[in-house]
Amino acid sequence: MKRTILLVSLLLAAGLLMAALQGCKGPEGPAGPAGESKILQLEGFAADINCGDCHNPDTDSTYFVWAKKYQWELSKHFFGGDFERNSTPCSGCHTTEGYVDRAKANFPIQSAWTGVVNSHFDASPPGCFACHSPHSNGDFQLRTEAAVTMLSPMKNVANQSINMGKGNLCLNCHQPRSLSPTMFHGGSAPLATDTLKITSNRWYPHYGVQGLMFKGPGGGGGYEFTGKTYSSSFHATSAATNGTTLQQEGCLVCHMAPSSTGGGIGGGHTMNVKYLNTSGADTWNTTGCLVSGCHSTMASVDNYVSSSSSLTGGKGVHIYIHESIDTLHSLLISKALLDSASGLVMGNNGTSTASSSNPKTFVGSQIQKAGALYNYFFLEHDLSGGVHNSMYAIQLIKDSIEELRKP
Repeated sequence: MKRTILLVSLLLAAGLLMAALQGCKGPEGPAGPAGESKILQLEGFAADINCGDCHNPDTDSTYFVWAKKYQWELSKHFFGGDFERNSTPCSGCHTTEGYVDRAKANFPIQSAWTGVVNSHFDASPPGCFACHSPHSNGDFQLRTEAAVTMLSPMKNVANQSINMGKGNLCLNCHQPRSLSPTMFHGGSAPLATDTLKITSNRWYPHYGVQGLMFKGPGGGGGYEFTGKTYSSSFHATSAATNGTTLQQEGCLVCHMAPSSTGGGIGGGHTMNVKYLNTSGADTWNTTGCLVSGCHSTMASVDNYVSSSSSLTGGKGVHIYIHESIDTLHSLLISKALLDSASGLVMGNNGTSTASSSNPKTFVGSQIQKAGALYNYFFLEHDLSGGVHNSMYAIQLIKDSIEELRKP
């Protein structure tokens, strides 16, 4: 009986307590703010950055990050950037992380990369964060648009400065690296005592020579033969004239032009001017060619005959240069300057490629033959088939072929 009374008392007490607490409840407050995809006061991020502006396709109507990601995956930066070249100093161009190192050091000239650019063995290919720093800046401005000083691979030719607006970001890498031995400049005839001894079978100014191709005559890009005259095409000269599109945009005018065909396969962040369309056919994105002040019509870069048609026999520059590179290649093999199998520089013995124990030596006037060898690599590695600076490219290759056809 006592236990029953005790249990009833406890239940009554609990009920009274609940009633008292219920009576203390006030009116419901206003609803809290809707959740926002923001990162606030996080170290290294711009203030009030809104993730959804870029990372939510429902709201990203400004940057279209998702689309540009897929465009980039069709570019050579994605699959052909050799990002395994991730040790210093190569990582400075071949990896995003190394390029960021250079940006932090204010983009020193290539000869000063050692000690500035680190090795990055968990590296990524040149991608979004090489060209942009959106989380720190809060937008997609370029890391740099400053004029570029390019390393000269020629004796007695100073390092060259170039300014192509937004394209300067590209030219920080699309320029030569050091060359050993440096090439004689063809402004004057080689002396009888001049000697050029090549001890590497890869004697060329690397692959990124586009900057010096745009720089044109006198810039230390191509070997200019004694007694010959060289000039530049509109693509190169307009890049040095204030107010033109090329001056302001540089490489972006053609390589990142919006594409009206191909469904995003060409142009934009693919950076492809020529590409395979959805039917598997070669297609040219010529939107950049048709901007104001440039070409009035352009369907195919291959077939376009420029004002230099008198030099090409009426052929399109692109076709002429590719055919001429093949001719020059054959002549270099016949002169035992290139190995037919590997395409590398041959040594003196004519049976194996150049090395410290088997160099390729040129003395006096024979250095002009080395000039033709140098121009072969310069023109081939430019990759544009003469488009970047057609007049200069045509003159260099014609003179190189002429030199090799001499006894």
